[in-house]
Amino acid sequence: MHSGRIKFLKPWHATDENLELQLRKEISVGHILYGKEVKTIARRQDNDDVLFKLANTDFQYAMVHLTWSSK
Repeated sequence: MHSGRIKFLKPWHATDENLELQLRKEISVGHILYGKEVKTIARRQDNDDVLFKLANTDFQYAMVHLTWSSK
C-alpha cells in the first residue's frame, strides 16, 4: 500500500479514499496543482485537510484544505 511506509501522527491517518476528483472541482487554471497528477494518501480526522502525493513535479507532496464546493 502506498501509505504503508509512512507513519502518520494524529490527527492524520492514511486513507484509500480517492479525493482527486474533489480536488479537481475546487481548483482552476493557474492553481499550482492544476493539471498535476495527484494521489490521495492521507487526511486529517478533525478537518478537511488532505495530503496528496504528486508525480512529475518539483515537490512530492501537497496539503490541501478541501472546501467541498465546486468553485
